[in-house]
Amino acid sequence: MALYGKSSGVVDLAATGRLPWFISAQADLRTTAAAMVGLLLSSASESLIGTDFVTAAQGLGFTNQPASDSVTVRSNSASDVGLVVTIYGTTVSTDYISVGVATIAAKDTDYDFRLPDGTAKANWGKVVGVSLSRACVGTVTLKEKSGGLTIVALSAAATGSGIVAVAAAADECYDLPISAVKTGVTTESLGVIGTDCFGNTIYDSVSLSSNTPKSGLVGFRKISNVLVGDVRGSEMVTVELSGLTYGAAGATLLHLGDLGPYRIASPFRYLHWCLYTGVAATVGGVADRLLLQGMW
Repeated sequence: MALYGKSSGVVDLAATGRLPWFISAQADLRTTAAAMVGLLLSSASESLIGTDFVTAAQGLGFTNQPASDSVTVRSNSASDVGLVVTIYGTTVSTDYISVGVATIAAKDTDYDFRLPDGTAKANWGKVVGVSLSRACVGTVTLKEKSGGLTIVALSAAATGSGIVAVAAAADECYDLPISAVKTGVTTESLGVIGTDCFGNTIYDSVSLSSNTPKSGLVGFRKISNVLVGDVRGSEMVTVELSGLTYGAAGATLLHLGDLGPYRIASPFRYLHWCLYTGVAATVGGVADRLLLQGMW
């Protein structure tokens, strides 16, 4: 298969009418010998790429993002004592999502968000979503610590902010990453929550700007939520199933490298591939090939 002019694609291993028991793959990267080919077996056909998880979700426009600071929370109601507040946010200058937890023990008192193991975190980048363990009675306010400026305030009866649920009928991600695009020209972070093939909760984040689609690097089995807290309230986000990217590849081929045999079992009949150099996607040259051999 020629890779010229392409950065990713999908091969239907049953296109000849029969699914092979095994396949072996070889990379022949004569034009870009420094590149690598990432491979992943999936049940997702090429026609599923582009399927929407969330369409035109409106941003929440959190303000005064911490940008390398701690984050605090407080409530103005004693009835919120015992309320557990969870935030999802990036680490400054990265797209890595961390989870922070704080429990309100008294009214009108600030509590720092800590990682689930209790570790303090003072380098939050952007908060992209907030959830509460139950509906709040008073106003729950999140602030960046050093300046005391409000990031978001949740009114009475709220259970969270910036979290968009994905319908169960549309949550399959097939171990592939997401792709997202937003309106507007400013740059904001979008978060994603989902599960891997073992059912473990995993996260990803992408930095979006200028109506330009951006693919994530984490392969999800299912998507449960999209986090739009950092996206401006005047802007809309669409999140869909992406083609394979290097971060989500299950195996890697080097120039003239062999891989296999892969055991094939229905419904994992589709071989997704992507081409990259280092940690950046690249496009195949005129002499680049991915060679596949099937065994029946």
